[in-house]
This record gives sequence, C-alpha cells and structure tokens, in this order.
Amino acid sequence: MSGKKLIQHYEQLLAQDPKDVRLLQKLAEAFQKAGENIKAAATIARVAESYEHDGFFLKAVAQLKQAVKLDPERNDINLRLADVHHKLQLLSEAIAYLHIGLRNAQRKQDADTCLIASRRLTELDPTNPQLRLAYARLLLRADRKEEAKAELVAAGKLLRHGHPDLAAAADAVDLKTDVAWTESELATLNALTFELSRRTTLEQGLLQVDFERPN
Repeated sequence: MSGKKLIQHYEQLLAQDPKDVRLLQKLAEAFQKAGENIKAAATIARVAESYEHDGFFLKAVAQLKQAVKLDPERNDINLRLADVHHKLQLLSEAIAYLHIGLRNAQRKQDADTCLIASRRLTELDPTNPQLRLAYARLLLRADRKEEAKAELVAAGKLLRHGHPDLAAAADAVDLKTDVAWTESELATLNALTFELSRRTTLEQGLLQVDFERPN
C-alpha cells in the first residue's frame, strides 16, 4: 500500500474511533514516512494527550518530545511539556520548558504566549523577583496596569531582603491604572530587570532569565 493510501486507510479507521492510540501511532508513522512531519507532530501530540488524560505522564512526555522535534514551531508543545513535568513534580524541568516557550514566543513576537509562559513561571517560582519584574513588564506592555502594579508590589517585597535599592525603585514606579503606560515606566522596568539579572549573574555565575537590555 502506498504512503498516501496508507494515510487514508488509517484516517478512515480513526474516523470511527478517534481516540485509538495504536491507530494514531500508525498514522503518525505513515506521515513521517511520507515526509509530512508537521502532520506527524500533530498526530503524536494527540497520542500524548491521550496518555496524559489516562495519567501516563512519562509516556506523554516522551511523545511530546518527539512531536516538538518534528515540528519545532509548535511552541504550545513546550508549554504542555512544562505542564506534564509539573504534574510529575519535576519543577526544574517544568521551569526549563517554560523558559524555552517564553524565548520562542519572544522570537515570534507572540505577546499572548509570552504572558501565559511568564505567568506560569511566577506561579511555579513565586519568590523569584526577576520573574515578577519580567511579568510586570509584559503586563504593562499589554496595558494591564493594575495587574502589573500587583507584580511590582510583590517584586518590591522580595527585593527588600537582598536589594533594597532596587526595591525602592520598584516601589517608586507609579502605575496609575486610569491612564496608559508611558515609555519612562517601561524604561524603569527594563532597567530594574537588567540590573537584577546582572547582579544575579555575578552572584550565582549563571543567568536564570533572559531580559532585554535597556537602551
């Protein structure tokens, strides 16, 4: 049976039972053999969804890793990998995949995904002031000033322990929720995130979060 006919065969069978994991795997293999990696990745992602639904998280991780290799542009898969690793209580791996998702979203200028990934990072690592500041900056860009102010307040409290000067700078950012944000406010946030990143790099020898350098 030719590749195209084999694909049609499995698609017809799946029309009768869309959740048959074995058939989905066969269809993914057929797509790969036909050189249709994007469709193969989408099909493998469906296999992973089934495994995750049934609680087989390690199997889901293996399938998602395979899918994102076939279609690296599927940034949503990185976020799903973060979620599944979180369910496995593998916090560092979950955070790593969120960082990958955030960087990819920044590269694509995908503001919505940037916000989602950044928010999840603050949820997984709530005592990290760098993440709070980064999320506040994204919220500010989205004109969600009330939420941005809340993140700034949280960051300021965290910074008081080791960086009181930066805490004062964060507290001084006056985000009035009834007016649009200004470039000066964004510049202040950029400067804060960059300076905190610089200090963390000096203290720990590694940069945990990628921030843009202020002009």
